[in-house]
Amino acid sequence: MSQNIRKADWTKFLNWGSANPAAGASGSKTNPLQFSPVTTYGGSNMNPWMIGLGAAGGLLNYLNRPEDIGFTGSMDNFQSTDPYRADPDLLRSISGIGNRAKTLDQYGDKFMSQYDQMLDPNSAYNRSQYGQLREQVGDTTAQTVSNQNALLAQRGMGGGGMGGLLSAAAQNRGNESVHQGILGIQQGSLAGAGQFGGMASQAAQAAGGLATQAAGIRSDIDARRLANQQFNVQGQNQYQQYLDMAKYNADVQNQNANQAWMNNNMGLLGGMFGMFG
Repeated sequence: MSQNIRKADWTKFLNWGSANPAAGASGSKTNPLQFSPVTTYGGSNMNPWMIGLGAAGGLLNYLNRPEDIGFTGSMDNFQSTDPYRADPDLLRSISGIGNRAKTLDQYGDKFMSQYDQMLDPNSAYNRSQYGQLREQVGDTTAQTVSNQNALLAQRGMGGGGMGGLLSAAAQNRGNESVHQGILGIQQGSLAGAGQFGGMASQAAQAAGGLATQAAGIRSDIDARRLANQQFNVQGQNQYQQYLDMAKYNADVQNQNANQAWMNNNMGLLGGMFGMFG
């Protein structure tokens, strides 16, 4: 008898889970309080609990729509390096080098001008040397003639042909001295021109060397500024690429999440319609 009771209980338990609301003397999952059987049309009998659970799941899925990933990055967040600024002492040294080069260049111009003066026989410099030479020789010749005339006068030979001959001879010697002196001046000017030309060349070379040094320093400064600018531009491009890729990834993830949500909704809706099939 106990075995029959256990079978009856087991049957009742199985009927409780049956889709037939009339199954089970004490009710079932679909009709626990033994309401009147639910009559369906166009399909098999359905379990109302299953329909309710499906509807609840669909509602929860609908209300649990995924939130979009918000990407708020922008180029405003990019921090570039400060522009390169040369050391003030370096800039002052460039200015000092330039000033020394300018001074040497001016000296070179003066030396070259003196070089030209000495090479030109008719230059103001040489004419001045010639004038001084003639004045000195003239004074010497006049003094010589005066001494000779005084000596002749002491001997009672003043005037006459002897004095004229001696005076002419002294004048010829003076002219020869002037001629030799002019040659000497020209030779000296030529030697001096060589010296001034050498100094002009050295000054020009030194000025050019300093100018090149200053230009090299300026070039280094410009190169560092350019490198800094290129670094910032490269960083901006890379950061923009990062922003574009991050935004693209966020859009793809949002699209995939929304598509999955829609697929779940359609799947649940299709499942519920299938219950009525």
